[in-house]
Amino acid sequence: MLPAMELRRDRIPWLILNIILAAGILHRGGISIRAHLIWIIGFFPLFFASRKIHGNRNLPKVTGILLVIFISLILLSWITSEVQSFGFFGVTGFLAGIGTFLIMNQWDSEKEKIETWIKYLLFFGAFLTVFGYIIYIQASPDRLFSTFAEYPEFFTSYPNAFALFLITLTPFSVYFLIKNETLVWKIITTIILSGIVLTFSRGTWITAICTVGLAIFIYRKAITKNHAKIFGEILIGIIILTFGIQAIRQ
Repeated sequence: MLPAMELRRDRIPWLILNIILAAGILHRGGISIRAHLIWIIGFFPLFFASRKIHGNRNLPKVTGILLVIFISLILLSWITSEVQSFGFFGVTGFLAGIGTFLIMNQWDSEKEKIETWIKYLLFFGAFLTVFGYIIYIQASPDRLFSTFAEYPEFFTSYPNAFALFLITLTPFSVYFLIKNETLVWKIITTIILSGIVLTFSRGTWITAICTVGLAIFIYRKAITKNHAKIFGEILIGIIILTFGIQAIRQ
Protein backbone atom coordinates (compact mmCIF):
# COMPACT_ATOMS: atom_id res chain seq x y z
CA MET A 1 0.00 0.00 0.00
CA LEU A 2 2.78 2.40 0.91
CA PRO A 3 4.65 2.12 -2.43
CA ALA A 4 1.42 2.82 -4.32
CA MET A 5 0.76 5.89 -2.15
CA GLU A 6 4.30 7.12 -2.71
CA LEU A 7 3.90 6.63 -6.46
CA ARG A 8 0.73 8.72 -6.56
CA ARG A 9 2.31 11.34 -4.32
CA ASP A 10 5.34 11.44 -6.59
CA ARG A 11 3.12 12.20 -9.59
CA ILE A 12 1.36 15.21 -8.03
CA PRO A 13 3.82 17.84 -9.40
CA TRP A 14 3.70 16.21 -12.86
CA LEU A 15 -0.11 16.27 -12.81
CA ILE A 16 -0.21 19.94 -11.77
CA LEU A 17 2.34 20.92 -14.42
CA ASN A 18 0.43 19.04 -17.14
CA ILE A 19 -2.85 20.71 -16.15
CA ILE A 20 -1.25 24.17 -16.25
CA LEU A 21 0.43 23.37 -19.56
CA ALA A 22 -2.80 22.10 -21.13
CA ALA A 23 -4.78 25.10 -19.86
CA GLY A 24 -2.17 27.51 -21.18
CA ILE A 25 -2.06 25.93 -24.64
CA LEU A 26 -5.86 25.73 -24.87
CA HIS A 27 -6.07 29.45 -24.07
CA ARG A 28 -4.59 31.26 -27.07
CA GLY A 29 -1.84 28.66 -27.29
CA GLY A 30 -0.24 30.12 -24.16
CA ILE A 31 0.23 33.49 -25.90
CA SER A 32 -1.31 35.31 -22.96
CA ILE A 33 0.10 37.38 -20.11
CA ARG A 34 -2.55 35.89 -17.83
CA ALA A 35 -1.33 32.36 -18.57
CA HIS A 36 2.26 33.38 -17.80
CA LEU A 37 1.28 35.18 -14.59
CA ILE A 38 -0.75 32.19 -13.39
CA TRP A 39 2.28 29.99 -13.95
CA ILE A 40 4.62 32.40 -12.14
CA ILE A 41 2.24 32.59 -9.17
CA GLY A 42 1.73 28.82 -9.17
CA PHE A 43 5.50 28.26 -9.36
CA PHE A 44 6.09 28.74 -5.63
CA PRO A 45 3.69 26.09 -4.22
CA LEU A 46 4.67 23.67 -6.99
CA PHE A 47 8.38 24.28 -6.39
CA PHE A 48 8.13 23.70 -2.63
CA ALA A 49 5.88 20.66 -3.18
CA SER A 50 8.57 19.24 -5.48
CA ARG A 51 11.26 19.88 -2.85
CA LYS A 52 9.08 18.17 -0.23
CA ILE A 53 8.45 15.11 -2.39
CA HIS A 54 11.80 14.71 -4.15
CA GLY A 55 14.12 16.39 -1.66
CA ASN A 56 16.33 19.43 -2.12
CA ARG A 57 18.52 19.29 -5.22
CA ASN A 58 20.75 22.30 -5.55
CA LEU A 59 21.87 23.56 -8.93
CA PRO A 60 25.55 23.33 -9.87
CA LYS A 61 27.28 26.56 -8.87
CA VAL A 62 28.15 27.57 -12.42
CA THR A 63 24.55 26.99 -13.54
CA GLY A 64 23.23 29.01 -10.60
CA ILE A 65 25.58 31.93 -11.29
CA LEU A 66 24.72 32.00 -15.00
CA LEU A 67 21.01 31.82 -14.17
CA VAL A 68 21.26 34.80 -11.81
CA ILE A 69 23.17 36.79 -14.44
CA PHE A 70 20.59 35.90 -17.08
CA ILE A 71 17.65 36.94 -14.87
CA SER A 72 19.42 40.18 -13.92
CA LEU A 73 20.05 41.10 -17.56
CA ILE A 74 16.44 40.33 -18.53
CA LEU A 75 15.05 42.49 -15.72
CA LEU A 76 17.58 45.27 -16.40
CA SER A 77 16.71 45.38 -20.10
CA TRP A 78 13.02 45.57 -19.26
CA ILE A 79 13.42 48.27 -16.59
CA THR A 80 15.53 50.45 -18.88
CA SER A 81 13.25 49.90 -21.89
CA GLU A 82 11.40 52.96 -23.20
CA VAL A 83 8.26 50.90 -23.85
CA GLN A 84 7.94 48.55 -20.88
CA SER A 85 4.41 47.43 -21.71
CA PHE A 86 5.62 45.51 -24.77
CA GLY A 87 8.57 43.97 -22.94
CA PHE A 88 6.50 42.77 -19.98
CA PHE A 89 5.14 39.80 -21.95
CA GLY A 90 8.67 38.66 -22.80
CA VAL A 91 9.79 39.06 -19.18
CA THR A 92 6.91 36.94 -17.89
CA GLY A 93 7.71 34.33 -20.53
CA PHE A 94 11.36 34.10 -19.46
CA LEU A 95 10.43 33.97 -15.76
CA ALA A 96 7.89 31.22 -16.43
CA GLY A 97 10.53 29.25 -18.34
CA ILE A 98 13.08 29.69 -15.56
CA GLY A 99 10.48 28.54 -13.04
CA THR A 100 9.86 25.40 -15.10
CA PHE A 101 13.59 24.71 -15.23
CA LEU A 102 13.96 25.07 -11.44
CA ILE A 103 11.01 22.78 -10.76
CA MET A 104 12.18 20.06 -13.14
CA ASN A 105 15.62 20.23 -11.53
CA GLN A 106 13.95 18.93 -8.36
CA TRP A 107 12.43 15.94 -10.10
CA ASP A 108 13.84 12.53 -10.86
CA SER A 109 15.66 12.60 -14.18
CA GLU A 110 14.91 8.96 -15.02
CA LYS A 111 14.66 8.40 -18.76
CA GLU A 112 11.36 6.55 -18.46
CA LYS A 113 9.67 9.43 -16.62
CA ILE A 114 10.98 12.03 -19.05
CA GLU A 115 9.82 9.97 -22.03
CA THR A 116 6.37 9.55 -20.46
CA TRP A 117 6.02 13.33 -20.14
CA ILE A 118 7.20 13.90 -23.71
CA LYS A 119 4.67 11.32 -24.94
CA TYR A 120 1.97 13.33 -23.17
CA LEU A 121 3.08 16.44 -25.06
CA LEU A 122 3.09 14.57 -28.38
CA PHE A 123 -0.40 13.12 -27.91
CA PHE A 124 -1.61 16.54 -26.83
CA GLY A 125 0.04 18.15 -29.86
CA ALA A 126 -1.60 15.63 -32.21
CA PHE A 127 -4.97 16.28 -30.56
CA LEU A 128 -4.56 20.04 -31.03
CA THR A 129 -3.63 19.51 -34.68
CA VAL A 130 -6.75 17.42 -35.32
CA PHE A 131 -8.81 20.10 -33.57
CA GLY A 132 -7.12 22.61 -35.86
CA TYR A 133 -8.14 20.50 -38.89
CA ILE A 134 -11.78 20.77 -37.84
CA ILE A 135 -11.60 24.56 -37.52
CA TYR A 136 -9.66 24.78 -40.78
CA ILE A 137 -12.40 22.85 -42.59
CA GLN A 138 -15.42 24.44 -40.90
CA ALA A 139 -14.35 28.09 -40.55
CA SER A 140 -12.14 28.15 -43.69
CA PRO A 141 -9.32 30.36 -42.38
CA ASP A 142 -6.29 30.86 -44.61
CA ARG A 143 -3.93 28.98 -42.29
CA LEU A 144 -4.09 26.31 -39.59
CA PHE A 145 -3.80 27.68 -36.04
CA SER A 146 -5.82 25.33 -33.75
CA THR A 147 -6.25 26.93 -30.28
CA PHE A 148 -3.59 29.56 -31.01
CA ALA A 149 -6.19 32.29 -31.61
CA GLU A 150 -8.67 34.66 -30.03
CA TYR A 151 -11.92 32.75 -29.65
CA PRO A 152 -14.61 32.76 -30.86
CA GLU A 153 -13.99 35.44 -33.50
CA PHE A 154 -10.74 34.08 -35.00
CA PHE A 155 -9.85 37.61 -36.14
CA THR A 156 -6.53 37.33 -34.34
CA SER A 157 -4.72 34.02 -34.83
CA TYR A 158 -1.15 32.82 -34.40
CA PRO A 159 -0.38 30.14 -37.03
CA ASN A 160 3.35 30.88 -36.86
CA ALA A 161 3.35 30.23 -33.12
CA PHE A 162 1.41 27.00 -33.64
CA ALA A 163 3.93 25.94 -36.29
CA LEU A 164 6.76 26.65 -33.84
CA PHE A 165 5.00 24.51 -31.23
CA LEU A 166 4.66 21.61 -33.66
CA ILE A 167 8.22 21.85 -35.02
CA THR A 168 9.47 21.66 -31.43
CA LEU A 169 7.61 18.37 -30.96
CA THR A 170 8.75 16.85 -34.26
CA PRO A 171 12.22 15.54 -33.21
CA PHE A 172 10.66 13.72 -30.25
CA SER A 173 7.96 12.24 -32.47
CA VAL A 174 10.59 10.99 -34.91
CA TYR A 175 12.59 9.57 -31.98
CA PHE A 176 9.67 7.44 -30.78
CA LEU A 177 8.83 6.51 -34.38
CA ILE A 178 12.32 5.11 -34.97
CA LYS A 179 12.38 3.49 -31.54
CA ASN A 180 9.02 1.72 -31.77
CA GLU A 181 8.10 1.69 -35.48
CA THR A 182 4.41 1.28 -34.59
CA LEU A 183 1.33 2.51 -36.41
CA VAL A 184 0.49 4.87 -33.54
CA TRP A 185 3.72 6.83 -33.92
CA LYS A 186 3.42 6.85 -37.69
CA ILE A 187 -0.02 8.44 -37.35
CA ILE A 188 1.10 10.99 -34.73
CA THR A 189 4.17 11.99 -36.75
CA THR A 190 2.10 12.31 -39.94
CA ILE A 191 -0.52 14.46 -38.19
CA ILE A 192 2.06 16.79 -36.67
CA LEU A 193 4.04 17.24 -39.90
CA SER A 194 0.87 17.75 -41.94
CA GLY A 195 -0.16 20.38 -39.41
CA ILE A 196 3.11 22.19 -39.99
CA VAL A 197 2.47 22.22 -43.73
CA LEU A 198 -1.04 23.66 -43.30
CA THR A 199 0.17 26.51 -41.07
CA PHE A 200 1.87 27.89 -44.19
CA SER A 201 4.65 29.19 -41.96
CA ARG A 202 7.52 29.65 -44.40
CA GLY A 203 10.06 30.14 -41.63
CA THR A 204 9.06 26.82 -40.05
CA TRP A 205 9.12 25.11 -43.45
CA ILE A 206 12.68 26.29 -44.03
CA THR A 207 13.67 25.19 -40.53
CA ALA A 208 12.16 21.75 -41.08
CA ILE A 209 13.83 21.27 -44.47
CA CYS A 210 17.24 22.36 -43.18
CA THR A 211 16.91 20.20 -40.07
CA VAL A 212 15.94 17.11 -42.06
CA GLY A 213 18.77 17.69 -44.52
CA LEU A 214 21.30 18.11 -41.70
CA ALA A 215 20.02 15.01 -39.88
CA ILE A 216 20.25 12.90 -43.03
CA PHE A 217 23.82 14.10 -43.62
CA ILE A 218 24.93 13.40 -40.03
CA TYR A 219 23.25 10.00 -39.72
CA ARG A 220 23.61 8.90 -43.35
CA LYS A 221 25.63 5.81 -42.39
CA ALA A 222 23.10 4.76 -39.75
CA ILE A 223 20.03 5.07 -42.01
CA THR A 224 18.75 1.65 -43.07
CA LYS A 225 16.35 0.59 -45.82
CA ASN A 226 13.71 0.09 -43.13
CA HIS A 227 14.16 3.71 -41.99
CA ALA A 228 13.84 4.91 -45.57
CA LYS A 229 10.65 2.85 -45.96
CA ILE A 230 9.14 4.33 -42.80
CA PHE A 231 9.92 7.91 -43.79
CA GLY A 232 8.59 7.21 -47.27
CA GLU A 233 5.30 6.07 -45.71
CA ILE A 234 5.23 9.22 -43.57
CA LEU A 235 5.81 11.42 -46.63
CA ILE A 236 2.97 9.71 -48.52
CA GLY A 237 0.75 10.07 -45.46
CA ILE A 238 1.52 13.79 -45.21
CA ILE A 239 0.66 14.33 -48.88
CA ILE A 240 -2.61 12.37 -48.66
CA LEU A 241 -3.69 14.01 -45.39
CA THR A 242 -2.76 17.54 -46.43
CA PHE A 243 -4.39 17.44 -49.86
CA GLY A 244 -7.34 15.48 -48.48
CA ILE A 245 -8.11 18.16 -45.91
CA GLN A 246 -7.72 20.85 -48.57
CA ALA A 247 -10.15 18.97 -50.83
CA ILE A 248 -12.74 18.55 -48.06
CA ARG A 249 -12.36 22.22 -47.13
CA GLN A 250 -13.06 23.37 -50.68
